[in-house]
Parts: sequence; structure tokens; C-alpha cells
Amino acid sequence: MSPRIGSACGKIILSGNTANRFGRRALAVPVDLQITATWDQTNNRSERLQTFWDQQKADGIWLRTIEKIVKLVEAQMGPLTGTLTIENSLPLGKGMGSSTAIVIALVRCFLGANCEEEAFAIENIINSGHSGLDFAAIWNERPIIIQGNKHEFTELPTGLHRGFLVDTGLPVAPTSIIVQQLKQRLLAEKSLFDSVEIVGNCTERLLSGENPLAVFPDHFKALLNLGVVPSGVQLLIERIQESGGAAKPVRFGGADGGVGMLFVVHPQYEVLEKMVQCTPLPLLYNQSHSRFVISPHNTTQEYAGRLAASRNNSRGRSDIVHPA
Repeated sequence: MSPRIGSACGKIILSGNTANRFGRRALAVPVDLQITATWDQTNNRSERLQTFWDQQKADGIWLRTIEKIVKLVEAQMGPLTGTLTIENSLPLGKGMGSSTAIVIALVRCFLGANCEEEAFAIENIINSGHSGLDFAAIWNERPIIIQGNKHEFTELPTGLHRGFLVDTGLPVAPTSIIVQQLKQRLLAEKSLFDSVEIVGNCTERLLSGENPLAVFPDHFKALLNLGVVPSGVQLLIERIQESGGAAKPVRFGGADGGVGMLFVVHPQYEVLEKMVQCTPLPLLYNQSHSRFVISPHNTTQEYAGRLAASRNNSRGRSDIVHPA
């Protein structure tokens, strides 16, 4: 019997974090970094399913998550045996949907491709209180606009077709806890809803084609006011803006620690690389596959010139044209 394989990609929220929970729209895009699960049923040396995931501790949170998902699948299929091997190119815990991607990859591996209902039911248990954004973008592998619990597919404006990922480190708390704390603040401080409105308006501005170099700073200010950008990340984003770029956290953070990844637009790759003291990961939106893919570094040079030129557009709209 051939091994069964299931995989799922990650995602990036480009605008609208949490605003979709309050009636505004959010924009999320798949990214071609994967969680892959391989189930080999021929290897039955144990009465129970054996799980292998390089560099993950046996009692670590990610393998414990795998165990929970397997038990939920076994409730439908019966006891599972053989070996389950997990591989990931998708960063874990960095705001790119890794926990949802694990759910989808495993359910696809065990139950096959047509398992959306089953996968969503398990997602509701593993990631209780989720907004539905991660699941919709990752399951459908297409850019989505989500408002409340409803989503629709969209085309990504050309000004967002290229960018960089910069790792700021792990957040100090899970997204669910940070969002719950934010909701409590919103109930107590009604003025914070002005910042939620700004975040929602930034989504509309990006979708209309406005230059992200103009939009992301406003999005950043609103997130600062909501208290979800750690001080160290705040300083880094401010430095990126001072050097001619702009950045957007792909998830929320707490009082300290990181926010996982930043999505950065910048006209000078070398300046950005020196500033962040690491190698930014260049992304290119692949229109035929409806997702971000890892871009060869040499393609960033042409993009940098176009991005810089687009800042002079009097209407703040992006006039960058990218090859398909």
C-alpha cells in the first residue's frame, strides 16, 4: 500500500487583523510554505501510530497538537497504526497559520482531499475561537477577503505582488489570548474602535490599489494604539519606515517578544537586509497559482526601482506592473 500524503500551505494577513470580527474586511493571501504529513500504513511494528517530526521534542506543543488531531481522526476512522512523518517549510508559531495548516494537512492525509467539513470541525476544536480567516485562505489556497464569518475570493492588487518576510521572533502569547485581551480593552475603551476602523479602512485602500508604502504606516499606527505591537518590533518598523519602506505585522504581539513575521515593502533590498541584520525572505505573488512563492533575489532589484518610482504617484496608487 502506497503512503498517503496530505499537505497545506501557510498564509499572510496583509490587512485587517481582528477588524473582520467587528464588521470590517480583512485580506489574507496563501504563501507557498508547507506542512506535509505522510502516513505509511505498511510500517506496523507498533500497535499505535508512531509520529516522527525532526527537531520537535516528544513532549513539545507541536507534537501534542498532532496527538490531539490524531485522536479526533481516530474517533471517525478507528485506531490508526503505522508511521506518520511530519515535515515543514512553514515557520511554526510565526503568524502564518501553522496550527491551521497542521489540522488541514493531517485531515487530508488520513481522510483524503474531500474532507473540508471534517477538517473544519477539527479546526473548531484545536483552534477554538478562531475567526475562520486562516482556514478559508489555507483550505482554498486563494487570496480571500473575509468579513465576519463570510469570505470571498479576490485578486491581489499589483502593488502587493512583491514583498519580504522578516522574522521578529516568537510572540510571548498565543493569538487567542492576545485577541481576548484586546476585546476586553475594546469593551472598556470605546475610543479604541477608531483604530479598528482605521485598520478596516486600510484594507479597502489596499484593495483599491493604493500604494502599500502609504497604507501600511497608517495600519501600523492603529495597531500601536491597540497595544498589539511590542516595543522592540515598533522600533524596527519605525526604522524601516525612516529608510523608505513600510512593514505590517502578520499577527499580534504582547508587551514584549516578537510578532512572528513582518511583511515588508522596501525599495532597497540591501538597506533592508543591513537594517534587520538577517536575510529577508523575498516573496513574489504567482498569479497562476494564486499565492506568494519564494522569489529569486535577482528579481528584487527590478522591483525595488519600480517601488521607489511608485511613491511619486500623486494619488498614492501603485503603478507597479509585474510579469505573470
